[in-house]
Amino acid sequence: NRRVAANANTSGAGAVSVRGVDVGIDVNSNIETHIGGGAIMRVGDDLTVGAHSRNNVDADGYGKSGGLVGVGSTVINVTMRDRAVAMTDNASSSNRTQILGGSDLLFDATTSGYANLNAVGGAGGLLGYGSAEANLYLIDPLAQARLGNNTTVNSSNADLTVSTFLLQTAFVNVDQAVTGVLAGNFTRSIANMTGGQSLPRGVEMGPQA
Repeated sequence: NRRVAANANTSGAGAVSVRGVDVGIDVNSNIETHIGGGAIMRVGDDLTVGAHSRNNVDADGYGKSGGLVGVGSTVINVTMRDRAVAMTDNASSSNRTQILGGSDLLFDATTSGYANLNAVGGAGGLLGYGSAEANLYLIDPLAQARLGNNTTVNSSNADLTVSTFLLQTAFVNVDQAVTGVLAGNFTRSIANMTGGQSLPRGVEMGPQA
């Protein structure tokens, strides 16, 4: 589990006041659990092969500027990459991976991400210009549980579960207030996810012991 928090604040006043807030967060989680190809696993009771990636990100930026000329800007950029893999590696047909015995066999991969972005900007004065921008990028989240090629489960009464769970939750909030005789205002929010895969893979059951 990983939690990342960032908070930035700035304020200013004067004849000419320029204040900017930039918040940048990059989270990269790659969790993998493997059983090597060709391994022989003798299980007495339970076997769990699990990989869990859980990331929570909170990013807050507050910028305020005032004066005869006030320029205030707030920019938040957050990038998250989550990957969880639980698997047996591929094996050759002459040297198979074998899981022998056991009653509860679980291959489980979970990827869950939570992001909360708040960008607040403000400017005031005879000439006021403000901007607030929040950008969230979820890059190819993956949850994969699989039994590789040439894997055999040999058990008389095993309960085998191969499961994946992928959840990405995002909240992006932008607030901007500008006052002045001449006022300019810009706001933008982006929440973008590319890819996103939850991939369970099948199993080959060998002859019962």
